[in-house]
Amino acid sequence: MIIKVAALVTPDMVHLTKELGKQINELSIVIDTYNDPNEAIDLFNKYVEDNDILLYGGPIPYLITHHYLMKNELEINKPMIYVPYNEISIYRGLFQMLKQMKTDTTLPLTFSVDYPAESEIRECLEELDINTDYTFTKECGHNEDLNELVSFHYNLWQSKKVQAVITSVYSVYKQLKTLGLPTYRISPAKSSIRNTLQRVVLEGKNMYQAASQIAIGIIGFKEEIDFSPRALSDYQTQRKKLKLQQILIDFGEETGALIDWSDRGELRFITTRGQIVSNTKNFQQIPVLLEIQKELKLSPYLGIGFGSTAHEAETKAYEGFTKAKSVGDGSCFIVELDGNVHGPVGEAVQLKYSVRSEDPNLIALAKNASLSIGTINKLLAFSNYSSDKKFTALELASSFGITLRSARRILSKLEENDYVKIIGEEQPISRGRPRQIYQLNLQLPPLIPNLT
Repeated sequence: MIIKVAALVTPDMVHLTKELGKQINELSIVIDTYNDPNEAIDLFNKYVEDNDILLYGGPIPYLITHHYLMKNELEINKPMIYVPYNEISIYRGLFQMLKQMKTDTTLPLTFSVDYPAESEIRECLEELDINTDYTFTKECGHNEDLNELVSFHYNLWQSKKVQAVITSVYSVYKQLKTLGLPTYRISPAKSSIRNTLQRVVLEGKNMYQAASQIAIGIIGFKEEIDFSPRALSDYQTQRKKLKLQQILIDFGEETGALIDWSDRGELRFITTRGQIVSNTKNFQQIPVLLEIQKELKLSPYLGIGFGSTAHEAETKAYEGFTKAKSVGDGSCFIVELDGNVHGPVGEAVQLKYSVRSEDPNLIALAKNASLSIGTINKLLAFSNYSSDKKFTALELASSFGITLRSARRILSKLEENDYVKIIGEEQPISRGRPRQIYQLNLQLPPLIPNLT
């Protein structure tokens, strides 16, 4: 197993990264450099498709990329890891400064420092018995204006408030050196790079292990379709079946899936989790269902389950299939081995929740409402899509993949415990009684006091 890694580092980290990477046989590393951490997004887009893991040379470019993904609501199924600046990195920068600065030892040395975590800098200074009253520190993160960071150090030095500068940002280091300031760099230590590469190996192995999980899918249809040999005299059914076979053959070829035709109007396939993740763009779309809808004018629904064994995967697949069947019309639910559920996949509102929890407050809330912890987690996930937490029973049923009757039963239990209240009504477009509008209130004070 070879793990493909894109190492995105500053120029002064290239040599160490290359040399240490050669010592780990499981890694195939391509190295690219950035001077300014704001280049991280372009590098991410350049390397994310062709590599298993993205390795950043420090916390700031990692934070910039992470913020970019969150802001644009993008999800990737590949690990992103950064090399941390540990205490050795900080001590080395301080040592270089103290060794090279020629000052009167009876006077305190004044300097400015920037770093993602100011507390770590101050702790190291205290351990070295350096008076922090004569230092100026500035934390920096994903939204830091690097020109302002340069100005912060330069203005302190020009006004003679500091004698030296220590920075963790490579481009700031280069600019200040060009301006003639005595500047020293906090850069990742050799041990930190080595340890991070070992972590990359572990992440890669975990990723491949997860990707090799068995995936079983069950496809059903709202329309009654007879796939048994006795239906072959119906030419329309034959054509529909042949077209469906062609779509599924293409799907099987793309995902390496084995297709099983049953006589019950259901179709099953078996492949791996990695193939499903790739085919669905990390659980964002279901191309095979869209094609069946478009080409055959059918209303399919799909449940997919993952497991270490075929039995586990099939059990999870039936859970997803039951949820999808309740919603129908092109819906899909994916149930993972750990109980996490994704669905309806491809919809504007897609829930991701777990059927488990170790939070005592959530467990107590579920007990009070006489609902499962999975239902409570679904409600919390559902409420995150609406800032005012207003919805109808029909919207709840559609998002949960349950019947309208079941949704009303849940709402009744929540209403009894004041976890939801009716705040209005809406008239449906078609004839019928007005729909009640509910507002969820699960953001309550802890039900179990925090004793720590």
